[in-house]
Parts: sequence; C-alpha cells; structure tokens
Amino acid sequence: MNLEKKEKKVRVCFCSVLGEYNISDNFDESSQIYKDFFAQLYANQNLPYSIHLTGDFIHGLQKKNHSFSGIINDLLERKQIELIGGGYFSPLFSMLPASDIVGQIEMLTLAIRKYFGIRPKGIFLPFSAWKPSMITSFKKSGVSKVIEYCLLDNRYFSRADLNPYEPACIEESGKVITVAPYLNISNLADIQPQEFYLSLIKKNTGSSNKTVIVLLSPNDLINILKKEKEESWFSTFLEIIKKDDNKVEISKIWSTINQKQVYPRGFIEANLIRDDKPENVSINKMLIESNHAYTMYNKMLYVHTLANQVRGDKQRKKTALESLWQAESATFFTEGAFNPHNNKQLRNKCYKHLIMAEKATRVQGVFSNSIIPFDFNMDGLDEYLSQREKINMYVSLFDGKIFECDFLPANKNYADIPYDNTGMFIDNIVTESDLQEIMIGNEVNNVFSESQYNVLKCNRGKCTLKLQANGDFKKQNISLRKEYSFSDNGVDVQYIIKNESTKRIAAYFIAEIDIAVNECKNKIPTFSIFAEDKKHEIKVSSATFTNIAWFQFNDCESKTKFVIDANEAPNLIILPINYKNTETPLGVRTYFYWHFDLEPSLETEKMLFMKIDKVNNQKISVQ
Repeated sequence: MNLEKKEKKVRVCFCSVLGEYNISDNFDESSQIYKDFFAQLYANQNLPYSIHLTGDFIHGLQKKNHSFSGIINDLLERKQIELIGGGYFSPLFSMLPASDIVGQIEMLTLAIRKYFGIRPKGIFLPFSAWKPSMITSFKKSGVSKVIEYCLLDNRYFSRADLNPYEPACIEESGKVITVAPYLNISNLADIQPQEFYLSLIKKNTGSSNKTVIVLLSPNDLINILKKEKEESWFSTFLEIIKKDDNKVEISKIWSTINQKQVYPRGFIEANLIRDDKPENVSINKMLIESNHAYTMYNKMLYVHTLANQVRGDKQRKKTALESLWQAESATFFTEGAFNPHNNKQLRNKCYKHLIMAEKATRVQGVFSNSIIPFDFNMDGLDEYLSQREKINMYVSLFDGKIFECDFLPANKNYADIPYDNTGMFIDNIVTESDLQEIMIGNEVNNVFSESQYNVLKCNRGKCTLKLQANGDFKKQNISLRKEYSFSDNGVDVQYIIKNESTKRIAAYFIAEIDIAVNECKNKIPTFSIFAEDKKHEIKVSSATFTNIAWFQFNDCESKTKFVIDANEAPNLIILPINYKNTETPLGVRTYFYWHFDLEPSLETEKMLFMKIDKVNNQKISVQ
C-alpha cells in the first residue's frame, strides 16, 4: 500500500505582551491601544493569537473594571486566542529565590483563572531572563499543571547549537520543560508580505516542521490588521499562503507545541536580553558587576528572608510577600539599577516596596529595636544592621560608613545615590590643599579607605556600635575610634582621633554625609544652615560655610527633614551630585570638617548628631 508522504509545513505563531513590566498607573494612557488591539483581533477571526497578560494589565482590569475582560472571554470561547502565563509582577526570574518564582507564577495563574477560567500552559520571561535551575521551580507542586512550555529569545538557541526555529527539551535535576524560540520583530508592516513569506519558507529545512514564533508589540499587530485601500497586510499575507498550497500554517503556540512531536534535547546557558541583544552572561554576574544593582538585590534577599519567617498570621505574610514580589519587577533592575543614573524614580519605587514589605513583617507592639551582625552584601564579612521602629541604618565594616538609611515613614532609602564611594559618615583626614580640591569637586585620597574597621564593642541593649581603624597620613600613623549610638530619631556619632606617630600632626578631620535627593513637581529640595549667627536658605548647590550651629535638609517630596549639629561648630562644604553636569540633583555631598593639631599620643574628640523626622504642619520652603 502506498502512503502519501505528509508535506512539511512552517508553523507561524503570532504573540504579544499586554501591560508593562511593573505595576504602573499607565493603564488609562494605554487603553486606546488595547481597544484597537482587541477590535482588530476580534474582526479577524482567521488569526489565531497568543497573548501574555502581565500583572500590570490584570491590575488595570481590576482597578478600572474594564470591558476588556469580556472581549478576552469571547475570544477564548471561539478558541481564537491562547493566554500565556508568567510572574504577576513581571520579574527577572533568573535572580529570584525558588519560592518567589513559584509564588509569582501562582499569583498570575490565579488571577487569570479568576477572570478567564483557564490555566495558562506556557510562561513568558521578561527580557528572556533564563537559567536552567528555574526548571525545578516551574515544575514544583502546584505549578506543574501550569507550565508546559517556556518562551525564550531564539538567539539563545543558535548559541546552544540548537535550531532557532524549533522547540527543544531542556532538563535540570530530572525535570524537563519544552522551550520555544521566539523572534522579536518590530514594524512588521514595513516588511512586504511576500518578503516575509519567503523568509518563512527558507526556514523549512531538515526533516521536521519548523516553528516561527513572532513577538509583536500591540501597535505592530494593529498595523498589520488595519485595512488600507480595502486590503490589510495580514489579508495579503493570507492570500500568498493560499496561492502556494498552504505551506505556511498560522497557529497558536500551544497548539503547535502540543503536536506530540519529539523535540531535540539541549542545554541553554543562563542569559538575559538587554538593549535588544543577549548579554551572554548570567544575571548573577551582572549583579556583582553593578554595585547599585547588587545592593538592591541584597536588600531583596534580606526582605525575602524576613517575609518567609512570618508565622501564625497568613494575611500579614501575604501582604509582605506581595510587596516583596512587586519590588522584584524586571524594569526596576534593567532600567533602574543596571542604569542607575538614568532612572532614579524606578529605584525609589523598588526600595519603597521593599520597605513596605519589611514593615509588614513587624508586629506592632512586639517589634523591638535591635542591632545585629549580618552578612547583608554577601562578601563574607558581617555588616551591622540597626533596626528601629522608624529608621534602619546599615553599617559597613569595610569603610565604617552607613550604606543604607531607610526612613520607614517615607518608605525611602536616603543613602541610595547612584555613584560609588557615597554613604553617610565617611571619615577622612586631609591637608589644606586637599580641602581646596574637595571644594571644587575633586576627589582626594582617603586615609582610611584601605582600612577595615574593627569592632571594639557592640552593645545590643543600648544599640551602640564602637569601631576602630588605623590610617597613614603623610607617613604618620593615626587612629580613629568611632562610636555609633542609634536612637529612635537618628544617630549620634562620636569620633576620637589619636596621633599614634612620634611627630606632631596638624590637619583637617572630615565626616562626609551624602543624602539622596529628588525633585518634587519641579521643585528642588532646600537646605537651611545657621552659621555665624545667621540663617541661610539655599537650594541644592555648591556652597561653603564656617562655624555652623546646625544644618537642615528638607525633602519636599516626602516631607522629611534631616537636622545635623555637632559638639563643636564645624565648617561645611556642600556639593550637589548631578548626572552628567545636568541640573537634576541625584544627591548631595556634605562635608563637616574641623581643624586639629595633635602632639604625639594625644587625641581629640568630635561629635555629630543626626536626627530624621517628618515635617508636620509646616510648609517646606522650595522657592
């Protein structure tokens, strides 16, 4: 008996992502695009389509109670579309702990089931953030019924010696998932339908059917479906397919993958797409190479630990986890952390959600003030974390500074400045000429930069931390004892500088305090300084003052004030931290300094007192 050989076909699948990669307030701005998107899709019943709904889109549906959910249900009922799952807050999956991967997927799956009554079969990864160990999380109990396939950028397949137009099976620790390559095409309507068709036919080589998954933006789909002179790009494309004996078949992704075909086995290394190209390194390496991204990542893992330690209160744990997961949104890292100068607002949002998650873990009336050693930044050396009802301050032993200062009523980290060598209470001893260089914004050598501060005493009851460091000033030994005394409203810092050499030392001692600032409705934060019996009100700008009695920073965005004074009137240098010489301030450096003159074996004491509080019933001057 002669059997007719089944002709190979190219299966093309079109898909789109609806919503942003973080929970935004832009649903109304995008609603017209969504209306056009669904109107065109609804009018073209012969176009099977796959859609990934982000948590941002679902959030917009919930908030606005929009009719889109009815249209989506109609499209599902006539089996025209497939919904693809993922993480509710669109995270970079490859940097998450396993339980957060499971939690984020389940949260989006439950939302899709609530509104549309289905379980998604596939998963979409923002920025194709991939690493093989995620497979075990995808196949965890409760999620295994959801995840049948995962979409990845097709360039990963070429790098792994796999066909970039054919799904593959990836195994990790005995768990297997099908990964499907997609091709991100912008402005498809600008490509002639015949040209696109021929490019598909050329891919139909080898013995198996080829699958071309095309990721389109919502606007690109609208453009290929809208009619011009009674014909649309898509209708012309369909005519070409029919004339050529249907060698190309349009299908939904799961319908194509679920052909019970045996796919090749392979291994795809960890990778990430940024600026439309593969990084070809793991997300962990990228985090390590970016101090600001790594600090946010450290905070995320620390809060993850706190949230998962909550016992006996399911609602409090749920609130903490959801705030944590919201902080894991991909754009907070790809645009806010890896490009820290470009979008400080995204980092502010990330810290806001992390601080809100941390506050949710605390039981009012049970939480107690503490100072604990903890390897926060995972460098093998403990940092010291002072945690109080309103203020968190984290101290590094490498340079003795406060590298994170969370003011919980404002949900803000005031030490988050996108430049290296910033922080609060950075110590240095300089000459007169060094001081002049600092005044014009130049960096000078730090006497204690190569010193690791030693812990002399940590009194958890009194919340004090006493440190000691040694430095070399002009080939003369000098020591510094530094004691942090943390309180409900801030911190007092005592310095004792001692001449350990055999010669007299005359120099300047500097305590640098850097504060993150933000514009608020085009208003720039201000400073108030009382010096030489006169009060000065200035915007964030370069300035110097002598013999100041007190200094106040006013954050107009969060209505927060920092008040700093000393036991002996210091001099003060103020330098704004701007991005590429723009007028937009990212932070401000304040240098409090005193002159000292010490004979051998003698010492001197200096003290600074910093208080942080909300401004109540007082209008902050921002003129």
